[in-house]
Amino acid sequence: MVVAEEQALLRLSIQTLISTAKILPLTATGTTTFTLTGSDTSGGSWSGSVQMRGDGSTVFEGQNVSKVSQVVTLTLAGGSTASSTVASYYKSDGLLYKSVYSGNVSGTAVQTNSATMPATFKVGDFASGPSLSLNLNGTTDSVTTTYQVFDAGNGNARVVSTLTYQVANYSATTEYIISPSGDALSLKMILYYPSLNKTVTLNGTR
Repeated sequence: MVVAEEQALLRLSIQTLISTAKILPLTATGTTTFTLTGSDTSGGSWSGSVQMRGDGSTVFEGQNVSKVSQVVTLTLAGGSTASSTVASYYKSDGLLYKSVYSGNVSGTAVQTNSATMPATFKVGDFASGPSLSLNLNGTTDSVTTTYQVFDAGNGNARVVSTLTYQVANYSATTEYIISPSGDALSLKMILYYPSLNKTVTLNGTR
């Protein structure tokens, strides 16, 4: 009986649709902040934060769009601190119109395909997401995105988003643990720098 109940719960968790509205807030929201701590494969210690906010509807470059703001700050112990703000503007169909970067990383990104982040997802999903053309700090690059969704237990889902930079040969993976109500419970970032033979892993708590 216990096995049957566990199997039924597993089937239910696989079929449950979870909203992505709180990890890509296209309506006005408060600020969600994750405090980061971590290390790299060279023995360095890192800290920082990620702040996300939905700014709601606005007009940008003559376009009616929804604005999403993100601020990422990273500090290497005994080293320097880098911070960058990203203002992303989405059209009504969910396509990215443009992202504008400022701070230590500055420039723009525009979408080059028609893929969007799904409005909902369920455990087992795998999808290709937006492809981007970037011009950051005077360097151009192209980026592809993939999404995968795994069971995180207790009805939660682990949503893994990986951005692969084609020219820089660099990847950034973000993992969210999402509750059935769509709340982001925790955050993990894995940044891989092949040119430095280094991987930075950061865990974020609210």
